[in-house]
Amino acid sequence: MFKSAKHFTLIIVLAVSLFLSLGSGPASAGINQWTQIYNGLTGTDVEAVAIDPATPTTIYAGINDVFRSTDGGNNWTQFNNGLPGTWISALVIDPVTPTTIYAGTWKGVFRSTDSGNNWIQVNNGLTDLIVRVLAIDTAMIYAGTNYDGVFRSTDNGNSWTQVSNGLTDTHVNALAIDPVTPTTLYAGTNYAGVFRSTDSGNNWTQVNNGLTYTGLGDLAIDPVTPTTLYA
Repeated sequence: MFKSAKHFTLIIVLAVSLFLSLGSGPASAGINQWTQIYNGLTGTDVEAVAIDPATPTTIYAGINDVFRSTDGGNNWTQFNNGLPGTWISALVIDPVTPTTIYAGTWKGVFRSTDSGNNWIQVNNGLTDLIVRVLAIDTAMIYAGTNYDGVFRSTDNGNSWTQVSNGLTDTHVNALAIDPVTPTTLYAGTNYAGVFRSTDSGNNWTQVNNGLTYTGLGDLAIDPVTPTTLYA
């Protein structure tokens, strides 16, 4: 199975996420130390992690199903009701209603409104069901796909519109939304580097000056200085 450059093992991704969000919480081993936490996981090949913004001890991990921990990652419970048993490549949590979670899979997008207990498929308008990355703000959800670029939903995932005008590479591995100006977002592609949109994805412009390698696996925006972007 082909996996993106965002493909990580649990010991790296979850430890970093927990350290940044929980500090000295129950699963943190301290500065310059790592703790492997996988009790209850049926695998440790984790592609996606999401932390509840309201309750940071609640964490979700995506493998071939979605797992939830409510104790900072010490113990995990599998939740797959409604999921098709495919690879979970992305997880995002609604920042306004954290009980609502979206999963990007190799069979499209799935939504849970009860903290992962139950899932429904929300693919209306998606022409490419291999969803590699999701990004969300308070008004919109974006999906980066394997072949057809970026899609946008303004109704909680019920319908999707393709917004790929200007993308010369429609294999999208990464998405990042400016936290101060959410109409500005960035897409990282497999061959053509970084693209920027200033109109919520309607149009994209390539912004690669200085990049010596244009096959990108991830993007991150500095939350304090959103003009600083890391690829």
